[in-house]
Amino acid sequence: MGSVFRTIQEQSMQSTGHLPIYIQFNEVASSFLLNDEYKLLCVLIHDIEEGKELGGLLAGEILRSFISEFSDQDFSRVIEMEIFQSFHQNLPDAIHGVIQRILKNLKATRGIKGALFKAGENSENI
Repeated sequence: MGSVFRTIQEQSMQSTGHLPIYIQFNEVASSFLLNDEYKLLCVLIHDIEEGKELGGLLAGEILRSFISEFSDQDFSRVIEMEIFQSFHQNLPDAIHGVIQRILKNLKATRGIKGALFKAGENSENI
Protein backbone atom coordinates (compact mmCIF):
# COMPACT_ATOMS: atom_id res chain seq x y z
CA MET A 1 0.00 0.00 0.00
CA GLY A 2 2.88 2.34 0.74
CA SER A 3 4.15 2.06 -2.83
CA VAL A 4 0.75 3.20 -4.14
CA PHE A 5 0.90 6.37 -2.05
CA ARG A 6 4.52 6.94 -2.99
CA THR A 7 3.55 6.72 -6.68
CA ILE A 8 0.69 9.18 -6.11
CA GLN A 9 3.17 11.56 -4.49
CA GLU A 10 5.69 11.28 -7.30
CA GLN A 11 3.04 11.74 -10.02
CA SER A 12 1.58 14.75 -8.23
CA MET A 13 5.00 16.32 -7.80
CA GLN A 14 5.84 15.79 -11.48
CA SER A 15 2.53 17.16 -12.79
CA THR A 16 1.80 19.99 -10.32
CA GLY A 17 5.04 20.62 -8.45
CA HIS A 18 3.24 19.96 -5.15
CA LEU A 19 2.65 17.00 -2.89
CA PRO A 20 -0.97 15.99 -2.26
CA ILE A 21 -2.39 16.75 1.18
CA TYR A 22 -5.86 15.25 0.72
CA ILE A 23 -7.38 12.83 -1.79
CA GLN A 24 -11.03 11.84 -1.64
CA PHE A 25 -12.24 8.61 -3.21
CA ASN A 26 -15.82 7.27 -3.36
CA GLU A 27 -16.08 6.15 0.26
CA VAL A 28 -12.73 6.90 1.88
CA ALA A 29 -10.24 9.73 1.88
CA SER A 30 -6.51 10.01 2.48
CA SER A 31 -4.80 12.82 4.34
CA PHE A 32 -1.06 13.26 3.81
CA LEU A 33 1.37 15.11 6.03
CA LEU A 34 5.12 15.27 5.41
CA ASN A 35 7.70 16.14 8.05
CA ASP A 36 10.64 17.61 6.14
CA GLU A 37 13.10 17.39 9.03
CA TYR A 38 12.72 13.62 9.51
CA LYS A 39 11.58 12.90 5.93
CA LEU A 40 8.54 11.04 7.26
CA LEU A 41 5.15 10.91 5.61
CA CYS A 42 1.96 10.16 7.49
CA VAL A 43 -0.84 8.83 5.30
CA LEU A 44 -4.13 8.55 7.15
CA ILE A 45 -6.96 6.69 5.44
CA HIS A 46 -10.28 7.77 6.90
CA ASP A 47 -13.98 8.17 6.16
CA ILE A 48 -14.85 11.04 3.84
CA GLU A 49 -17.10 12.44 6.59
CA GLU A 50 -13.99 13.48 8.54
CA GLY A 51 -13.06 15.79 5.70
CA LYS A 52 -9.83 17.52 4.82
CA GLU A 53 -9.45 19.62 7.98
CA LEU A 54 -10.04 16.91 10.59
CA GLY A 55 -8.07 14.37 8.55
CA GLY A 56 -5.15 16.81 8.43
CA LEU A 57 -5.34 17.48 12.16
CA LEU A 58 -5.39 13.75 12.94
CA ALA A 59 -2.49 13.02 10.59
CA GLY A 60 -0.51 15.87 12.16
CA GLU A 61 -1.01 14.69 15.73
CA ILE A 62 -0.22 11.08 14.81
CA LEU A 63 2.97 12.17 13.05
CA ARG A 64 4.00 14.43 15.96
CA SER A 65 3.39 11.62 18.42
CA PHE A 66 5.39 9.16 16.29
CA ILE A 67 8.33 11.54 15.96
CA SER A 68 8.23 12.31 19.66
CA GLU A 69 8.51 8.63 20.52
CA PHE A 70 11.01 7.60 17.84
CA SER A 71 13.08 10.74 17.21
CA ASP A 72 16.23 8.84 18.14
CA GLN A 73 15.84 6.59 15.06
CA ASP A 74 17.73 7.16 11.83
CA PHE A 75 14.90 7.15 9.29
CA SER A 76 17.27 7.66 6.35
CA ARG A 77 18.22 3.99 6.32
CA VAL A 78 16.24 0.76 6.17
CA ILE A 79 15.10 -0.07 9.66
CA GLU A 80 13.38 -2.96 11.33
CA MET A 81 9.64 -2.35 11.60
CA GLU A 82 9.31 -4.36 14.82
CA ILE A 83 10.50 -1.42 16.91
CA PHE A 84 7.39 0.54 15.86
CA GLN A 85 4.88 -2.21 16.68
CA SER A 86 3.91 -0.68 20.02
CA PHE A 87 3.03 2.69 18.49
CA HIS A 88 -0.62 1.78 17.98
CA GLN A 89 -1.03 2.17 21.75
CA ASN A 90 -0.28 5.91 21.35
CA LEU A 91 -3.11 6.55 18.90
CA PRO A 92 -5.72 7.39 21.60
CA ASP A 93 -3.33 10.02 23.01
CA ALA A 94 -2.79 11.47 19.53
CA ILE A 95 -6.55 11.72 19.02
CA HIS A 96 -6.84 13.37 22.41
CA GLY A 97 -4.25 15.89 21.21
CA VAL A 98 -6.53 16.76 18.28
CA ILE A 99 -9.40 17.42 20.69
CA GLN A 100 -7.16 19.69 22.78
CA ARG A 101 -6.01 21.57 19.67
CA ILE A 102 -9.60 22.10 18.46
CA LEU A 103 -10.73 23.33 21.89
CA LYS A 104 -7.79 25.76 22.15
CA ASN A 105 -8.46 27.06 18.63
CA LEU A 106 -12.12 27.56 19.50
CA LYS A 107 -11.27 29.44 22.67
CA ALA A 108 -8.86 31.67 20.73
CA THR A 109 -11.65 32.56 18.30
CA ARG A 110 -13.13 36.00 18.77
CA GLY A 111 -16.50 35.82 20.51
CA ILE A 112 -15.95 32.40 22.12
CA LYS A 113 -15.30 32.51 25.86
CA GLY A 114 -14.79 28.78 26.42
CA ALA A 115 -15.24 25.35 24.88
CA LEU A 116 -16.35 21.99 26.25
CA PHE A 117 -16.00 18.52 24.77
CA LYS A 118 -18.16 15.77 26.27
CA ALA A 119 -17.89 12.10 25.37
CA GLY A 120 -19.61 9.55 27.57
CA GLU A 121 -18.74 10.15 31.20
CA ASN A 122 -15.68 12.26 30.40
CA SER A 123 -15.58 15.94 29.52
CA GLU A 124 -12.85 18.44 28.78
CA ASN A 125 -13.20 22.14 29.37
CA ILE A 126 -10.88 24.84 28.14
